[in-house]
Amino acid sequence: MSRSVFIGWLLTLSVASALGVVGEPGESSVLRLPKVFHITGIPKTARNKRVDLTFTNSSLVVERGKKTLAAVDYRSVRRVQVLSGKRHYPGATYAAAVATMGFGGQFLILKKRKVDMLVFEYTNPRGGAVGMVFQVPRPDGGRCKEWLTRFGVAVE
Repeated sequence: MSRSVFIGWLLTLSVASALGVVGEPGESSVLRLPKVFHITGIPKTARNKRVDLTFTNSSLVVERGKKTLAAVDYRSVRRVQVLSGKRHYPGATYAAAVATMGFGGQFLILKKRKVDMLVFEYTNPRGGAVGMVFQVPRPDGGRCKEWLTRFGVAVE
């Protein structure tokens, strides 16, 4: 293999890894979304805690640190919705207000960011209906939708 081909291969692999996509759909492919907000659905995990989502070719894995919190096989998924929304950061606005006190006449706008809400409804191993909700940055909701439909999961 020539040096230029090898360097091109390394660049392609590093870009794919940086985007969170590794491999092809028949192999051990994954889409990773690090540090998304858990809203509800995972026992013993508080609202607004950061978790990592890993979409494989057969399941969704939710992790926090090195601990796996949930693993959902795509065959048990009943419905997935991707909803658009906003996430407000009142703490950041308060900190900015305190930092600018005494400068008079300052207008502060509540810091907010556009997000997508991922809503998963699935059947657990005992046959019960279960749901999980996550907030991800706006472009990642579309990436999740594309990923899941590639593997036969219906997304609304």
